[in-house]
Amino acid sequence: MGVGVRKTNETITNYNNIMSTNPNDYLYDRMGPWPQPNQALDLWPSVVHLPKQERRRFFWNIELRYLRQAIFYTPVALWYAWRNPGLSPLSDAELADCMCVRSFSKFMYLASKSDIEKFLPGFDMNRYNPDKDYYITDLYLMRHIPSQDGQYIATTVSLFEQQDDNMQRFKPMGIYVESVPEKGQEATKAMIYPEDGNAWELAKYYALMGCAYRIVFSIHSTLHFPMDALNAITKSILPEKNLVLQLLLPHLEFSLELDLTVQTSKSSPIKNHQEYPYTGVTGTADEIAGLFEDAHRGIPTRLKAYPPFHFSMEPVSESKSEYYFFQREYYDTIYKFVDKVMDHLTPEDKKYLGPWAGYIAPFINKHIEVEGKDVYGMLSDELSHFPTALELTSDYNDDGDLLRKLLTMIIWDLTIGHAGDHYDFGMMHMARMPMRMRIPPPASRNIPDFDRKKLRTFMDTFRHRLEWKMFYMPTNVSLLHNVDYGFKTPELQELNRKFREDLVATEKRIIEKGIRNFMPLKKIARSIQY
Repeated sequence: MGVGVRKTNETITNYNNIMSTNPNDYLYDRMGPWPQPNQALDLWPSVVHLPKQERRRFFWNIELRYLRQAIFYTPVALWYAWRNPGLSPLSDAELADCMCVRSFSKFMYLASKSDIEKFLPGFDMNRYNPDKDYYITDLYLMRHIPSQDGQYIATTVSLFEQQDDNMQRFKPMGIYVESVPEKGQEATKAMIYPEDGNAWELAKYYALMGCAYRIVFSIHSTLHFPMDALNAITKSILPEKNLVLQLLLPHLEFSLELDLTVQTSKSSPIKNHQEYPYTGVTGTADEIAGLFEDAHRGIPTRLKAYPPFHFSMEPVSESKSEYYFFQREYYDTIYKFVDKVMDHLTPEDKKYLGPWAGYIAPFINKHIEVEGKDVYGMLSDELSHFPTALELTSDYNDDGDLLRKLLTMIIWDLTIGHAGDHYDFGMMHMARMPMRMRIPPPASRNIPDFDRKKLRTFMDTFRHRLEWKMFYMPTNVSLLHNVDYGFKTPELQELNRKFREDLVATEKRIIEKGIRNFMPLKKIARSIQY
């Protein structure tokens, strides 16, 4: 497949023979945005030169909203911090629900006996039942952030035993905790079990904190930044009349400006400059950057937990949790819509799709093609990478469904995938979800009592609450449930109307099936807006 990618790139010089050279055919007169090397973090390309129209819309709809929230929500966050000192008790059932059923379930993988022995050193294998299924949540990414300024960090590896066939009930079996000490200090290591009292209670908070960091600063970024290249190229290479552009355009608004601001602004939460009151996590910008690295480059020694980023043609979750099934229902509805829209694709539309894929694929497949080699075997699996020009054109010429799956996944990523993570994480109980810890992680199974009010300070809670409001909880500008694609023909307009009806029916079906409705339909944004 590496050879296939190179052949695709060789055809780029011939793309101008295919595409219109009339500037009036394109959104920005063929002067639209384009990806370029990322000078700050070489994990994904940057899109720096943005159209003035888009920058203005972003300022009025989103940038001003951040300013309003920073001003007017500050007293609310202060009041919350006053009323909620420290952390509240966290039950084993709530831990399992957050980590195994809700959005954190994306981190789990089915563990073999050897996985348990390797990644939970010291685990008592007499507790292991070969007739049961076990899942691991590995939060090794926290190693990038050392303890500092009275704030403590630990890596954790949690083990859960599946209790039912529906992936809804799990039993915590143990948490391996290893501190990430300040420079010059020795790390502590402990295997903690549910019967270990104070040590277990403390270990649970560290596990949840690792999950919070992973979803905010690591895996969630794969929904944002790799799509910037696709966003820019789609707007610049496809004519305004192209049906694929019309289908994707409502889902591409705001995200280029948002992602550039997040990456480059001094006031960005990922910089964590403490002069801004909404910076409520531990670590410097360089340390936090390591969390992004793990999500995109992967960790070769822990590939089950940390594979390199690759574009999947459908939602992927080894745990097949309730959260997965919630998201899958919407994926299926989007596919049904895209499938019918693509029946209206004209030969003129199709001729642009090879160049479109050819330009995008090298950017998105960056971490799975190394020196032209398919080192992870993902380029040979058509569902595990962004298709090349040759793959895409060959497939739709043979009446395949690769294009349909590709467009479905793009829309899903920018709507359900992104908004669902934000909403579910934002709805988790903040009083049990630390972003900073002021008591060291357990160094043994037997530790003295600790005061939960001292697990975090008043200012830690205030900063966390303000950051939660500004950056974690959704604040929508435009919504999926009433999306209008601006189609020109009555047939396509009817498909648009039917899609909106099907979205409503999907939410109803989720509830009727007994699947938890992790996010109300009317709160799902139609693009990445936060």
